[in-house]
Amino acid sequence: MRRAGVACGPAARAASWSPAALLAALLAALVLSGCARTPPPAVHFFATGRPQHLSEWHVVFRDGDALALNRGVVPFDLNTPLFSDYAHKLRTVWMPPGTAARYSDSQTLDFPVGTIISKTFYYPRAGAAATAVARTYDQSRDFAGSGLDLNKVHLIETRLLLRRERGWEALPYVWNTEQTDAELARTGDEVALELVAADGSSESFTYVVPNENQ
Repeated sequence: MRRAGVACGPAARAASWSPAALLAALLAALVLSGCARTPPPAVHFFATGRPQHLSEWHVVFRDGDALALNRGVVPFDLNTPLFSDYAHKLRTVWMPPGTAARYSDSQTLDFPVGTIISKTFYYPRAGAAATAVARTYDQSRDFAGSGLDLNKVHLIETRLLLRRERGWEALPYVWNTEQTDAELARTGDEVALELVAADGSSESFTYVVPNENQ
């Protein structure tokens, strides 16, 4: 806006700044623009095929020091969870936008085609070694905000249950040593771990990842 030949607004204020102040303001703007987080790609449902990496689905993914959930991915829990060698679990469900599951009082929920249910198995860390994990049932401190704190937990596997046109299909993905991504393990896998109890005692055991048919 101009009035009686006088500049108003940011342009007028910038004109009165010293070169040093202007440079500092420009640097601050660059820093802030570099810190802006780019949103992750939307969840990608593959109607067919078996992608080699979990990250291709964009359901759960490594984001800094956390295993994050994408937009529209909802965590849930069961009333009667099963015991799995002390492994903790993060369960999520995603359905295509605009769809819903149908309830029946005598059958299981009827999920729409395109649904992705995930179950990530992990253990709390029990020391510097990645293979040292805690033997505990307590999951109350695992979930930080919208994801898992990877400074505190060690990821083992993520299983995807997919509602495709011909029915449900399961794909198991095993997390790499760096905890950056998980790779498809159709034939299953075995992970050697050291299970550490609260009193400091430990025992070696092998976590078995089932194959896709199991």
